[in-house]
Amino acid sequence: MTILLAQRKYHLAARLTKTTAKTFGLAFVALFLIVAVAEEIVTVVNGFAWEISWALLSWGIPITMVASAWTHLSRSYPAAITNGMTRKETLNGFALFGAVTVLVGAVFTHAAVVLLDFGPFTETVYPIGFYGLSLLESVVRPALYFGVGAAAAAMMHRMPSRALGAVLSGLLVVATVYRVQVIGPVLDALGPQSSSISEMPDRSEIVLRTSTFGWIDVALAAILVLLTVTLLAKAPMRPKEI
Repeated sequence: MTILLAQRKYHLAARLTKTTAKTFGLAFVALFLIVAVAEEIVTVVNGFAWEISWALLSWGIPITMVASAWTHLSRSYPAAITNGMTRKETLNGFALFGAVTVLVGAVFTHAAVVLLDFGPFTETVYPIGFYGLSLLESVVRPALYFGVGAAAAAMMHRMPSRALGAVLSGLLVVATVYRVQVIGPVLDALGPQSSSISEMPDRSEIVLRTSTFGWIDVALAAILVLLTVTLLAKAPMRPKEI
């Protein structure tokens, strides 16, 4: 019995991972492949690359991370508590689910970039965007967006008013998305080596140097995790609406 109780967080993580793979994961992968193939065909016919698949990758992964974290934490947290799981177990299980989701998102990003290199974008200089300057940043970026999705859901649970929670959650997501416009100019003003967000290095080489902006994202992701845990530590469990 003790072993079964100890494994509940793993079962929660596995269930959330499976659900995400069958919904958000399959939908995004299918959409990306369809767009990439269609764009390749159009490029061969017209000789002009639209770069829609890269835009889909750079925007789609963050959106998917935010949506999956927000959706599953909003639903799984009250359900797990109602079914007898402790808050600690629930948060640990969700953290495991988040780690798997983030790593899969980073791996898919790398795989997608390699795929695009065989298409019309071989000579194109990609913006740094979501991918990052180094391998660390390609993990930190999805972690940051997953973290803000989780924090937004936690804020919805914690606030006494759903409307207030929705407004604060929205502001949190917007602030994270537009952090580049606020932090980037400040780093650029400090010197050319402070912010590396203009273009990617040669992907034939593994870059170990991480931009200052990447380390800022590490700090922001850690803050969002702490915020989520703090908000849910004493979040009230609202009765189900009929």
